[in-house]
Amino acid sequence: VEQDLDTLLAKEAAGANLAITQLFFQADEYLGFVDKARAAGVTMRILPGIMPVLSSSRLKRIIELTDEPTPVDLERRLAAQPDAEAQARVGIEHATALADELLSGGAPGLHLYTFNQHEAVLAVLNGVGILDANGTRAKESV
Repeated sequence: VEQDLDTLLAKEAAGANLAITQLFFQADEYLGFVDKARAAGVTMRILPGIMPVLSSSRLKRIIELTDEPTPVDLERRLAAQPDAEAQARVGIEHATALADELLSGGAPGLHLYTFNQHEAVLAVLNGVGILDANGTRAKESV
């Protein structure tokens, strides 16, 4: 974390005015990181990175690539689903709840990783009220 904070400070000193986090699965991870960044002197906006995880196999691959701790609750909920469609619903629900919690916690916006799954991202944006059912912007503040 200290290296990440040093990197953010250096980027901000070089003129950066926005940072995007690696993806994570719990709001407290982002909110805690932002608190540490602010305490270290980072003032730029820091957007949370979220990816709707649409299957158990995708979650396993993400964990392998990022070395993030396994979100056990999400892993269990995905594994308990009878088919791919139900797993996708669980992943979208999780990402939507996470996005809501982040925005309520003060996140200045969201960065959603699509991995060519734009329908899931649109569903999350609709779920938090940023887009309406027609896919047009519903909120101006985010």
